Amino acid sequence: GLSNLRHVEVSVEFLGTESRQSYLVNNEHGDVFRSFGRTSWVLPSFASVAIPVGNSTLAAFVNSQQRFTRSFRLDPRTVPAVSSPAGELPASAQTGEAGDLDVSVMNYGVGGAWTATPWLSIGGSLVLSHLGLESEGRNLEGSALRSRTRTSASVVRPSIFAGALTHPLPRLAVGFGYYRRTTFPMQTEVAGTFGNAPGSETPDRCVNESFTRPGRVCDVLPPLRTDYVVPTRIAVGGSFRLSPRLTAVAELAHVRYSEMVTPNFQIIDFRYASTLTADRYSFDDVNEYHGGLEYRRPWGNHVLALRAGAFSDPSHSLQFRVSGPSSANAVENFVFNVNASRGTRLGTTWGAGLTFGNHLQADAAVSLLPGANRFVLSFVRRLF
Repeated sequence: GLSNLRHVEVSVEFLGTESRQSYLVNNEHGDVFRSFGRTSWVLPSFASVAIPVGNSTLAAFVNSQQRFTRSFRLDPRTVPAVSSPAGELPASAQTGEAGDLDVSVMNYGVGGAWTATPWLSIGGSLVLSHLGLESEGRNLEGSALRSRTRTSASVVRPSIFAGALTHPLPRLAVGFGYYRRTTFPMQTEVAGTFGNAPGSETPDRCVNESFTRPGRVCDVLPPLRTDYVVPTRIAVGGSFRLSPRLTAVAELAHVRYSEMVTPNFQIIDFRYASTLTADRYSFDDVNEYHGGLEYRRPWGNHVLALRAGAFSDPSHSLQFRVSGPSSANAVENFVFNVNASRGTRLGTTWGAGLTFGNHLQADAAVSLLPGANRFVLSFVRRLF
């Protein structure tokens, strides 16, 4: 929305995704991993109309910011003894787990851009973001249910996008973008068998009979306040025209994943373990790096564009800071530190575009990253 258009344009984008993640499902006789994933299409993932008004451009748009579905089931696993900064963590066991998650974040916005000078444009958008989330997590002892969480949410919250684009040199463009964090409040139902809290009394309601074991509380809680967070993203990028046909682009994006641990962060399975508190869990903020090239070649009344690029995808999994040599610490360390995804993955992008005269442009691209592949098909139509 930072370009000063001279014609009314309509654009639409379609996105296909393939996401897979490998989990340790059993280690009774050696580590056994299984990949859980899904392939889906979002139709469309983006649509907009942009109208020029003097030195400004007004726009309305809708886009799918997140769309994710996952189901999994893991067997009980042995947690080996390991050393940690807080002492030796004892060997322990992790119960079986199963879960289902279906989440989508849709943005509905209006925005505008203004050409302040021949070399500077500024713009922004006001957005209403809608979260749709269905989630259930189950902790299992054999075939019996030990605890369960359920979340069903349909929440709308406002947000903003803002940016600037400048041309300090005839062949150089530099841009800046900002997306403000959006926090969606939710209510999560919790029921399960947990260790007795000091002075607690056993409630008289249970999820099933397996919860009525000696020394355990059959605990059906009031709904707990939880948050779903889309974190702040700040990006700066640039393009440089190397020749009339070749352009290089680069971008640095900073994502504040640490914002995902809020005051409503909840600890479920070890909720009565005094050594496990919310400040022991964290996400790292990360920097992503993107770069690429575009080659354009006239072809009759058309222009063919070929594109290639590469990008980094740093790990942003939940981490746990060990507080002492207890079984609860051993299990959480195993789940979030030992058996979690770490490191930075590298991905590539490949694409092509074709203009049909001055009225239609079509583009297609693939983004290839281990466990997260995407295909994008987009069209821009100049109406008049």
